[in-house]
Amino acid sequence: MIRKRSLNVSKSNDIINWKRIYNKDPSSFNIIGIDKLDEKNSIPKVFISKDVRNKKIIELKGSTDFIVKIHQDDKKIKVELIDYSISFEDFVSDKIKENIKSYSDWIDYWSIDFNSKDNIFKNMWFSYRTPKIRTLSLKSDLYHYKESGSYKVSVKIIDIFGIETIKSYVIQVI
Repeated sequence: MIRKRSLNVSKSNDIINWKRIYNKDPSSFNIIGIDKLDEKNSIPKVFISKDVRNKKIIELKGSTDFIVKIHQDDKKIKVELIDYSISFEDFVSDKIKENIKSYSDWIDYWSIDFNSKDNIFKNMWFSYRTPKIRTLSLKSDLYHYKESGSYKVSVKIIDIFGIETIKSYVIQVI
């Protein structure tokens, strides 16, 4: 929720002049936390089926996968999300599975860094769900590179379980 609110800050009211819209894009920031060595990643109990409720699901990272298609026309690209899958679907409760009509229903948020550098992900485009707006765009806006060269495009997906998966693709812009 914090991520979505931060990304939507440009549409919020200005804190100094409440009658005006803030109208500034969010800037990158780091979240610093303390890792607890004794805790493992696990799916919240509400999502897990009753027969496995007492079992911990360990190491969920890497248990998701997605496919994108990068459409390129000269110096312009558009990224399309084609598929998303989880390897632990058997553990998901039937109540949750009943609401999954498409692969995109597993996804809560996805974003693109069109020029990923130094292992730092910069949200340059994103689409996410809110409790009121359930739709998710499966195609990014058109992005235009100003110069020719080699670029690393990184795509990040956060699913309804909070699991984050990032993949990177190298493209050549002529």
